Amino acid sequence: NSLLLAAAGLEPEALVVALPSHLIGCTLVLDLPYFHRAASIVLDICSILSVPAGVEFPALETLSLSCFLPDLDSFIPCCPRLRTLRLGSLFLGVLRLNSVSLQELVVDREAGLTDHISIVAPVLRQLTMSFISSNPSISVSAPMLEKVSWRCCYTDGSIVFGVWLLEEVLLRTTETLGQLPSLHIHFGA
Repeated sequence: NSLLLAAAGLEPEALVVALPSHLIGCTLVLDLPYFHRAASIVLDICSILSVPAGVEFPALETLSLSCFLPDLDSFIPCCPRLRTLRLGSLFLGVLRLNSVSLQELVVDREAGLTDHISIVAPVLRQLTMSFISSNPSISVSAPMLEKVSWRCCYTDGSIVFGVWLLEEVLLRTTETLGQLPSLHIHFGA
């Protein structure tokens, strides 16, 4: 916390904090202070991130989080200029996101299960998702979406068709607007 407060006092335009988990442990709670000039923040910290009430990030355009932020959906309105959001593997199995400014979303959640995804982003143009699920509930509202990369691996026995188990669904768009060239579905017996 004192490191983040000291960094906030410097009023950086970009902030990158990476702390290995063996140095701090995953139960550390960090309070994210006010960074009013930061256009880019990268937090690669094995910890719980807390954002105090009233803290805003008016210049923030790019945010990359590899930490646990319990209430991402409440944090996003504090970032009115946010264009790019990258989420690493430490957030919970629920992703709720509502943003009027977000244009690119990257989720790399290969560790642990993600069973509920709800995304509302009216100007989102690029969506990259990679996650594991057992019983997915997915809703995406992004009418401006141009580029999609979607990879979902299912845990054993979660989706069954007769003797077949659904293992993976992979969906990608091409560079041509709106064309879906292929949908790969992998079954195992």
